[in-house]
This record gives sequence, C-alpha cells and structure tokens, in this order.
Amino acid sequence: MKIFAHRGWSTGEGENTLSAFKKSAEANLDGVELDVRFGRANEGVIVVHDYMGQTDLLSLDEALGYLCTTRLELLIEFKGQRIPELYIAVRNLLVKHGLLGVATIFAF
Repeated sequence: MKIFAHRGWSTGEGENTLSAFKKSAEANLDGVELDVRFGRANEGVIVVHDYMGQTDLLSLDEALGYLCTTRLELLIEFKGQRIPELYIAVRNLLVKHGLLGVATIFAF
C-alpha cells in the first residue's frame, strides 16, 4: 500500500504549494498528487486545481525542482484544455528534472 497526499499535505499550508509538498516529504509519505494546467498569458505550466482565490501561483518547473530532491512519487492530474500540448510540456519538465520514472499522469 502507498500513501499519497492529495494536492500535497495541505492542512494549514494551502494546496498545491511548495509548503504542502515539503510537509509531505517530511511526513515520509510515498507521494503527492498535484494538479497542473496551462496558466494564463505566458505563465507556462502551473500547479493549481482552479484559480478560485489563488494569486501566488507555483510553476511546475519550480515544484519539480524541489520534488526531484525528495523520494516522493508523483500523481499528476491534468486540468483545463489543450491536453496533448500539456502532456508534451509536462513530460519535458519531468525529463528535465529526472522524474519521468516516478510520475503517473491522468486526465479526465
């Protein structure tokens, strides 16, 4: 059995944030689930479930920069439109950070 934190260990930290992912790593969980989508304008790929109330958005590149220093597995949920393009962008970032082997991607 594996234990994953939904959107990171977000209690008190905010979901899909570096703080939530750090808390997950510190708790020795097996992995984290995170939501990704293309940002508005030129934001690139961001880590966010939706835009409701969030102003300080985390780039996927920054998130993976931290997550590659942990042993966490990744469960990445695609949000929004342009799924084929999002797949290519996310895959390229996973390769850049050496995380392709620990990531599972899913979309609806």
